[in-house]
Amino acid sequence: SVQQPPYRVFCTSNAPRIEWGSYKIRCRDFQTWAKTCAKNVEMTVGVPMERIIAQLARNNITSLSPLEAEQKFNATVMIKYIPRRVGQLRRFQSFFGSYYLDIVDEFFALPPSKIPRDLVSIIFQTRWQGPEQYPRHHYSEVEHWYNSYPRDLFLDDPEEIPPIREIDVSDDKNKNNNNNKTKASSSSSSLRMATVWNTLSWHTESGCPPINDNITRHVIYDCIEEGFDISAWYTKYIVRHFQDDEKAQQEERAIAARIMNDTELGTGYMYYRLFRMYDVLVVPTKNHTLKLKYSNVQRAVSQMRSGVPVLLEVWGEVLEDFMERYDYQCAFARHNTTGKFTITSKVTGERENMTQSSFWTWEQAIEEMKKPEIRQACQRQALEIIKEYSPTAIGKKFLRSVGYQGDFDC
Repeated sequence: SVQQPPYRVFCTSNAPRIEWGSYKIRCRDFQTWAKTCAKNVEMTVGVPMERIIAQLARNNITSLSPLEAEQKFNATVMIKYIPRRVGQLRRFQSFFGSYYLDIVDEFFALPPSKIPRDLVSIIFQTRWQGPEQYPRHHYSEVEHWYNSYPRDLFLDDPEEIPPIREIDVSDDKNKNNNNNKTKASSSSSSLRMATVWNTLSWHTESGCPPINDNITRHVIYDCIEEGFDISAWYTKYIVRHFQDDEKAQQEERAIAARIMNDTELGTGYMYYRLFRMYDVLVVPTKNHTLKLKYSNVQRAVSQMRSGVPVLLEVWGEVLEDFMERYDYQCAFARHNTTGKFTITSKVTGERENMTQSSFWTWEQAIEEMKKPEIRQACQRQALEIIKEYSPTAIGKKFLRSVGYQGDFDC
């Protein structure tokens, strides 16, 4: 067989964005995947585009370490960024190859007027943004794969699938004569729920759904509003989870330290360990119009990958489209639907227009999630859904969208 020349991809952005999580997933993690699953693809990452342009302008190509002087790219993918001086893209296209703008969730700073449609193709995460906002541009749709950790990149199934706990919701008045009601702090008698990565300090987030006195019985709900660096606050939840068991707390701290020093695990695995402290992960919707329509389900599928049952709030085109596609069982709604989608009726089994009443209310959802058979069913369904959001499924789609026509090794 004839050895094909490598397909060279430059995955870049400007200097600040290279440190962002979206760049890490779309470029650095993608490069890790491609080294195993697309061996004929050579990716260059971690180099700001403006630095390359400046050196090209000075005709100083030999200093572009780790790039080779004679190297030219087949494709350049710009993550949430395009140079202000578009003329530089035309001037150096023979070096950069075909241009692709991966817009991710940058809905505000990249209007159509700033993107030359004869020069740059756009990658979106949903099927509406292209025809509605950029109808005259060439575009493709590539979803966001789930967040996990390096060792999980190439696995078909999660390494660990947490067991479904029985929740004792019986009335324990006879056992608690000194109390008016059963304490919700007992892990054996309470449904442990949490919301992670949702904070009211960001204007696009809706915050955690409130729990009133009528539904707090046998329920613990942690609204985890922390920074993205889980190593800075994970110990707080060790104490909360293990309560008065100091030995267990010490053991978990030691495990956490080892995980953070393991390049195959790291912060991604720490998040999965946090998720698995709970029986249910609640994923509220966004509250920004553009994110409701053009964002992604990354947060939901990432938490589904942990194996913990996910309770998903449905609102807006992105989530309603997801529900139409998968009929995911564990979902609730607090807002009216758009009226654009259908869902399978829980009563008749027939397709019907999707309305708010197609889903549980928040209060109903909590009661339903106390049932182990419901959580078990949603866990199984979610583990099937996430196969379509795996690094391999999305990685292949991404490479095809940027012009790669070669073979894959996974």
